[in-house]
Amino acid sequence: NAVADLTFIVGSAMGAGSSSLGGAAALDAWTGTWKVERRDNWDAFVAFLGIPAAEEAQAHEFHRLRVEATAFTWECELQGARSVHSLCRVDLDGQVRKALPSSLAFLAAGEPPEGAEWRHSWVEDIVSFKTEVSKLPGKDGATVTLTWRLASQTQASVTVEARREDGTVVLAPCTAHLNKQSSSGPAPIAWLRARGRPLKTAEQRRAALARVEAMISENLDVISAAQEQDRIFPSRFNGVGQMLLGGAKNYQSLVDAWMVPEKLEDACPAPLKAGVEADWCVVNEPKGVCINVSPWNAPVQLSVIPMLAMLASGNHCAIKPPELVPNVSALFRRLCQQYLDGYVWVEEGDKDAVHRLIDEGADHLVFTGGGEIAKHVAARCAWTLTPMTLELGGKSPVFFDKSLDASMLDAGIRETLELKVYKTGQFCCAHDYALVHEGIYDAFCTKFVAAVEALGDKRHVALIGREAMREFSNRKHVIHAKSGFAKSYFSGPPPAPA
Repeated sequence: NAVADLTFIVGSAMGAGSSSLGGAAALDAWTGTWKVERRDNWDAFVAFLGIPAAEEAQAHEFHRLRVEATAFTWECELQGARSVHSLCRVDLDGQVRKALPSSLAFLAAGEPPEGAEWRHSWVEDIVSFKTEVSKLPGKDGATVTLTWRLASQTQASVTVEARREDGTVVLAPCTAHLNKQSSSGPAPIAWLRARGRPLKTAEQRRAALARVEAMISENLDVISAAQEQDRIFPSRFNGVGQMLLGGAKNYQSLVDAWMVPEKLEDACPAPLKAGVEADWCVVNEPKGVCINVSPWNAPVQLSVIPMLAMLASGNHCAIKPPELVPNVSALFRRLCQQYLDGYVWVEEGDKDAVHRLIDEGADHLVFTGGGEIAKHVAARCAWTLTPMTLELGGKSPVFFDKSLDASMLDAGIRETLELKVYKTGQFCCAHDYALVHEGIYDAFCTKFVAAVEALGDKRHVALIGREAMREFSNRKHVIHAKSGFAKSYFSGPPPAPA
């Protein structure tokens, strides 16, 4: 049966109809909760870690996995004398990265060590991948390798070994054999609720906000480069970064006031008090774990702004960044894991990722985007009775009143066009249509056409988002603007896609 299952998995991914659908179906076999049922040579691994064998012998070990073509999510839970419950998401790209997450801290028998390096890569497509951790203190210069292998849809293994750079074996292969217990994968909302870093005191909240400051200030250029890759306009992040740093400072100044109980006047009539006096107050308490679903036109900005408010008010945060800007989203996830591990979780993906977060039952959801998508988000939240805040943009009008003189009319047209040029018009403050009083309609049209023509090359704005540009470039149909007004606006060759 195991052989048949494995044939099915590989065949689905590599066979005749194997395209991305087959690969995704095969990768789904990884998703679930796996329990370690048997270990080979595990005493050697325990000794390598410096952990008393008696502690490890009675421990129950679970791994919750979700594996995709470019990354995997790993929740590790060790129940016993040595308690471990950690969560991380890592790239399967073979690149060496620093900042070992807490999920691999058990390799150092404590907190993640400074200077450690790690990388993750496929060994064999679909069925096997590995994690290599180097520069661990006290490990004699050895690189520790964890190799995961899918034997069937219900059986897997993870093998640990350690070698020096010259190939000398420091730790012979030790293997844990796993059986799938359920199809339930990692649960970040539950993990943050149970294992998130404390945010009970004002000092703890300000410390978390200070970490956000460090994340932004130390990575302005890196974020700018990612935004350039994904065609975010403007790609330069310095201006928005400074705004976010100011916001973090402002929220730090508000923390104390938010935590002070608000006294209420005792309005109870004296006869009803029965001689009992009481003090009344309102105490603001954190909701718990909140979800933030951010849009593609300002992905970092609108991921961070709600996050600041959530942390300042003592809540943990799960962010679903936009899939249309994959480089920015992956970078933001790596930065949050490095700077805000235990405070913030970033769940990459499409609508399925949103569904997973909502279905866990968060305490509040913030969504920024369009109304049509918001209807689906709201309907999903209804099933778990999750309170929500919907910030819905688009289709904002600009009204031109007949009382405007020529100079004010010119100024209004100029501001309308500048907002359309800025961020290519895909911005909540950019006007989508004009409501013009009939008394100045002819004057408006004349001035508007002249102002558009005066834009010159600025008329040829680029589409935001490389994925959106690719979709637009692949379209086979050409829409012809028939009215002279539309023709005046859209005439001219479009810019070549980068």
